Amino acid sequence: MKKFIEANKSYFLSSIVFTLVFLLILFIYRLDLVISIYGIVLYYAISLPIVVYRYSKYNLVIKTLNNLKDNSFEEDYNNIKFENNQLERSYYNLYLNRNKQLLEEKERNNKLYKEQNEYLTMWVHQVKTPISTISLISEREENNEVKMELLRINEYIDQMINYMKFENLSQDYVFRNVSLKKIINNSIKKYKLLFFKKKLFVDVNIDEVDILTDEKWLSYVIQQIIFNGIKYTEKGGIKIYNEENNPYILHIKDTGIGIPENDLQNITKWGYTGENGRLDKNSTGIGLYLVDKVLNKFKYSYKIHSEVGKGTDFIINLKRREIIKN
Repeated sequence: MKKFIEANKSYFLSSIVFTLVFLLILFIYRLDLVISIYGIVLYYAISLPIVVYRYSKYNLVIKTLNNLKDNSFEEDYNNIKFENNQLERSYYNLYLNRNKQLLEEKERNNKLYKEQNEYLTMWVHQVKTPISTISLISEREENNEVKMELLRINEYIDQMINYMKFENLSQDYVFRNVSLKKIINNSIKKYKLLFFKKKLFVDVNIDEVDILTDEKWLSYVIQQIIFNGIKYTEKGGIKIYNEENNPYILHIKDTGIGIPENDLQNITKWGYTGENGRLDKNSTGIGLYLVDKVLNKFKYSYKIHSEVGKGTDFIINLKRREIIKN
């Protein structure tokens, strides 16, 4: 309201001047007081709708200009009307021209994003064929070294595929009751060669409990956490268990190098690798970013406790804050 008054100072000042002049005439000519008050009240009664109208128009102009400042997009700008004066018409034309540029830029970016997505999708499908062939050869020759490298390659390819899919995640999940123990066991089985290679133990103590979830995406989350645990653990291993009093609270706890305190608040940001990432040149900073996005999308809260030199405990509450079942 204060800014509105400042923007319409001339209008309010003229009203005050008019009132003072009217009162001065009343005093000089000794006019009837009742008639004079009636005239003033009538003037302000007529002025009030005008002030309300100007205030609503003012708010619309401010909102419109804020949209421009925030790079917001609207499909139909013709519905936005400015006051009918030269200054605000100039602002309006500036607004329309700027938003036209923004919409053209958005269209170019969308086209570029679509082309990149199509190329990456094609590349992934093309590279999967030779990888499958190498995998068959390694199975035949029982070459564990090749198998482990293939596992890592597949891990990073799957990470990229899931990153590409995440924009349309709502089209790619189905909720149903799934055994948590089954998801954990399948995830561990996937990395058995890495556990064996690094001589790490895996201790699983999971009560039989069904989780209302999308099996594929929850499996991806758990696999990412286990894979990170293996990657940054040289001695000891990984313990996976749910709490006795609340089986929906899942712990994935490793005895690895731990995460520095100053990195904990940033490790789920896109592309952030932190101090540990500098130790592993292949770190992408995308894995935990996707873990965070999927858990938030599915309304699963989580915490990460970590101590440098002692390990990390990733805790997930699998009791959804909102239950949605297809």
